[in-house]
Amino acid sequence: MIVSAHTLSTEYRYVEADNPAGEFKIFLPRKREHEYFLDHYKDHFYLVTNDQAKNFRLMMTPVDQTGQEHWKELIPPFSGIPTVL
Repeated sequence: MIVSAHTLSTEYRYVEADNPAGEFKIFLPRKREHEYFLDHYKDHFYLVTNDQAKNFRLMMTPVDQTGQEHWKELIPPFSGIPTVL
């Protein structure tokens, strides 16, 4: 993976490990004030993003469907101080 990051924006490009001479694909084009951190495991990408989440949230998406409409939330954003019972 190649990451290009600025203070408030991020963009990742990736290539298949079994084809390192292949063409890099953009995971998600850079968008102003959208930060994300990307990792890969088996058939999915996992990302921590501030999209619709000031305090970030954990998402996953299949490697062949990286558009935001395919993202599934695994852990919602932290919404405040947890209550103690």
